[in-house]
Amino acid sequence: MPGHPHGQAPLHLFCQEVPVLILTLDRELNIQDINRFGCEQLGYSRGELLGTPYPLLCIPEEREYVQQSLTQYLNETPCLKRFDCSHLRKDGSRYWARDTARFIEGPAGEFFILIASEDITETRYLISELEKKSHMDELTGLYNRRYFNRHLDELLLSSHSSQDSHVLFFIDLDRFKAINDSCGHLCGDQLLIQVADLLRKHTRKQDVLARLGGDEFVLILHSCALEEARRIGQKLIQAFGQYRFSWEGRYFPVNASIGYTLIEPGTRGNAIDLLHQADAACFLAKERGRNRVEMYDIHSHLIKQRDSLQTWFNRINEALDQSLFVLFRQELLPVSNRVKGESAHEVLVRMKGGDGAIIPPDAFFPAADYYRLSPRIDLWVMEEVIRHFLSRAEPAVSTYFINLSGLTLSDPDYINTVTSLLPQHIGQGLKLCFEITESAAIQHLDSARSFIETFKSLGCRFALDDFGSGFCSFGYLKALPVDIIKIDGGFIRNIINGHTDRAVVIAMVEVSRALDKLSVAEYVENEAILDIVRKLGIDFAQGFYIGKPQPLFGDRR
Repeated sequence: MPGHPHGQAPLHLFCQEVPVLILTLDRELNIQDINRFGCEQLGYSRGELLGTPYPLLCIPEEREYVQQSLTQYLNETPCLKRFDCSHLRKDGSRYWARDTARFIEGPAGEFFILIASEDITETRYLISELEKKSHMDELTGLYNRRYFNRHLDELLLSSHSSQDSHVLFFIDLDRFKAINDSCGHLCGDQLLIQVADLLRKHTRKQDVLARLGGDEFVLILHSCALEEARRIGQKLIQAFGQYRFSWEGRYFPVNASIGYTLIEPGTRGNAIDLLHQADAACFLAKERGRNRVEMYDIHSHLIKQRDSLQTWFNRINEALDQSLFVLFRQELLPVSNRVKGESAHEVLVRMKGGDGAIIPPDAFFPAADYYRLSPRIDLWVMEEVIRHFLSRAEPAVSTYFINLSGLTLSDPDYINTVTSLLPQHIGQGLKLCFEITESAAIQHLDSARSFIETFKSLGCRFALDDFGSGFCSFGYLKALPVDIIKIDGGFIRNIINGHTDRAVVIAMVEVSRALDKLSVAEYVENEAILDIVRKLGIDFAQGFYIGKPQPLFGDRR
């Protein structure tokens, strides 16, 4: 660098020893003076630096930025000016610096710019590492949901001015929960790590792979035609088919279902919309047999069904968060001498709609089961029943019949919470009878047995609901230690003119009596049906003729 032939703005003696690069510039941004530490930092002698344009000390791609920043500063009201840049040493190495500039007046009244430049390389490195970690999934080392969503939004924005097409894959493991539940979370974590490695090996360098959470992965195929996307999807399915996960001497096959959607030039929406489409296509793959690849099709009946489930998922979570569920009760009338004097009612959960309408459980429980939210609803019901029991002025003598979903039978949160709540309240007179549908009991037979035994030991009773709807009802009745059977309403409704239905009901009543179990007739809708129910020796009658559902708390809070 050329030496400086002119005068200089002298730096005070102590500035020479300060461990920060300090220099002065004239109005043309040429170096007028520099301290000893600054020369050592840059690797030049003082003579080499004097008269040199300061922007030349920065890396080439930042020189214009530094030139503009300082030139603009000359035209501003005197103040401090700070900016970050990369300085270039004589040996070609570079480091990050934070420059602070201010005007100073020289001994002859002339003005200079004083710059103090601090090395912030280590700080920038730490910030970079933290930034990188904020983008990465800690377990697998892939990108995380936050980074992926941002990248996807940027890709959508660029698609408005680009002719390239891209493809978004949604990848969901088919057997992860079974392996995780049977072998534990350490095993599940190791499986996810290995799956991430498998996906890395079978994706292109320009693509973006991320883990959304759990066993869900997403992949953006940049500049990818539809046919190539199908080929890559099939290649991934084949890779999973050849993969075996090993844990403590055991081997597990691990398959995946893949859904994808196309990102074409001008595609509207945002990252959430696209992820919803790819997720819906993945749902389609699962519904069609799993271990396959499916493309998003807005006209598919299954996709529409998935959209409906997603809508209810959001509404259920909102209802849980904002207390938008409400409980009703429906009377069970004792009609046999075996239960004379008993009082009971079934607790029925409903959802409050935005317009004040009451939404029946058939509308939202399919989504609650699909997204495994039904145990949370069941727990809310139990807590509300206890609250109702405690709010009564007179001691409660009526039995609460409470419905349970099949998932609740094996849900540890529900079991642990309720088993800790019940002993005190049962001791105060709380009477409970849990209802489990026949189909749920059959589907979760081992869990049902264990659940029933646990809660019967606390003093609860159990009813098998919709009895007769399955093909092996009598066999399962013998296998399950329930106290009451609720005869499926389809038989009761047709009991007057349906000879076959009446014969089936008679058989059910005889079997229940032989096994010392009580019986309930549902759908008792008129006096004629009630008369037959009494004659057949059924113990309880329930239906609109007996009483319509009424709010449990006497209002619709």
